[in-house]
Amino acid sequence: MYKWKCVNCNFVNEYTGGNYCINCSKNMTPPQHEVLLKYSELLKDAEKGDSESSRSIYHLFKSSDVWDENEDEALTWLIKAANDNSEAQFELGQLLLFNGNPQAFKWYYRSMRKGNIKGKFQSAECYMVGFGVEKNEEIGFELMLECANESFLYAMEKVGLYYSQGKGCQKNDNLSFYWLEKVTQNKDYELDADSANELAYHYFNGEVTSTNVMQALHYFNYSYNKGNPWAGIAYAKIINDAGKKANNPSDSNKLLNNAKNIFFSISSCDNASAAAYAKGQLKELYNIVI
Repeated sequence: MYKWKCVNCNFVNEYTGGNYCINCSKNMTPPQHEVLLKYSELLKDAEKGDSESSRSIYHLFKSSDVWDENEDEALTWLIKAANDNSEAQFELGQLLLFNGNPQAFKWYYRSMRKGNIKGKFQSAECYMVGFGVEKNEEIGFELMLECANESFLYAMEKVGLYYSQGKGCQKNDNLSFYWLEKVTQNKDYELDADSANELAYHYFNGEVTSTNVMQALHYFNYSYNKGNPWAGIAYAKIINDAGKKANNPSDSNKLLNNAKNIFFSISSCDNASAAAYAKGQLKELYNIVI
């Protein structure tokens, strides 16, 4: 049953046919009435068993100002939709995951079995960490690889990381670089800090691709700005070395000062080992003791 809170007296009304508050007679607001009309229309098909209409009721309330009054009603319809709707199954899994409920895996898996790639991705994540299912990195990796082969960007990034770590698979730097570089071809996708750091090392080491210091610097800096202090240390060391070799004094000082400032910043970060390393670099390279 549709519920709405009166903006005049805050009384929560159950809709029984009238558009006014039974406590103070104030009419419901136009947005509240608009949601009511959409809900009434969707309800006709939802009550006939149409799972997409049931799921749409959930999203209607979720995106409206009457969510608090209708949360239970919305969840009831999402659960009904999840009986045979793969998107609803995935979304129910997400809700359970958000609340730390391991039953999320069951719904991800059901979604995957109906061909939902997001459900497959989340099932893979559950297998990798043992959430709601016995931990099995090999199964998790295989599912993630299947998603990557379907060009699911999050999975492509994960597979690149897993190959670099040997997680659920044989460590393979060539395939790590292949997947991480491939995902960057989508310009709208943002790598996470660890992936960018790994890609930077591939470019810097030149073992699986041609050495490209500028690309390495780009991804080290990107990773550092996303919160990876070790990427910042790598970036600072490279530009410090470049500063020592620079022929132009102005360029040299600029690079050295930039590196020094990064080490200073990292020396007070929350990562104790990275902070200690940065302090060591300040002492070794600039004779600065903190």
